[in-house]
Amino acid sequence: MDETSDGELLRQIAAGSQSGMRALVEKHSRTLIRYAWALVESPSDVDDVVQDTFVTAWRGADRIALSGESALPWLLVTCRNHAANLARSRSR
Repeated sequence: MDETSDGELLRQIAAGSQSGMRALVEKHSRTLIRYAWALVESPSDVDDVVQDTFVTAWRGADRIALSGESALPWLLVTCRNHAANLARSRSR
């Protein structure tokens, strides 16, 4: 796997790079999927929450604050927020 830093990947994504986005997804998707399973109950919800997390990263790559050189803390918080939003929308 390419060892490009998350900071560099986010710079590439902010510039519109699909390959940068693909690399970020490949780098962190397994962790986000495992985390999402702890937050939601169905496979389709896991997929939706993780996809929404990456879409948010794509749209806001230029505004993501990194913890060191890792985007993972931001991705995990964003994933949790999308799961909470999904649960709230279902309870209405």
